[in-house]
Amino acid sequence: MFHRRRAAGVFAAALAVLLLAGPSGAAEPWSFYANPRFCYAVDIPPGFAVETESDNGDGATLADAASGARLAVWGSNIVEGDFKSEAAGRADSYIKDGWQLSLRRIGDARASLSGSRKDRVLYVRGIDLGDGQAAYFELDYPRAGLKAFDPVVERMVRSLAKAQECSAR
Repeated sequence: MFHRRRAAGVFAAALAVLLLAGPSGAAEPWSFYANPRFCYAVDIPPGFAVETESDNGDGATLADAASGARLAVWGSNIVEGDFKSEAAGRADSYIKDGWQLSLRRIGDARASLSGSRKDRVLYVRGIDLGDGQAAYFELDYPRAGLKAFDPVVERMVRSLAKAQECSAR
């Protein structure tokens, strides 16, 4: 899957490549985000536009004004322990922030967290990139959009992956 995108030159730019889709809608095309600093990539749903890109090049924050959803994508260095312990620490941080986690599946190479707080739903996916690094996405959306966002979450979970080649390393 990544080789098709690599052929399109997604890592040619020094900064992350972000192609933005138009307003949200099922027929709209998805876009693609590739991060050369941490060498990960993820599909971006239609309607999401960049709000901020991090100064250190680890990711971006996007929003879909039509649905009220927010999306963050980032890479990180695992400072202490391994991926599993870092993901568990992140889960604990979400709980401290008031999220009630109904899903907390943390393995050696992948983590999935899901929960709610008031009228919002949270889904977090993380993957171990190796070499002491990880990549994550965090999708926060209104509870009223739960059914509409199920296929969005599924696609994003499938697409979050380590890049096969990366010019940043």
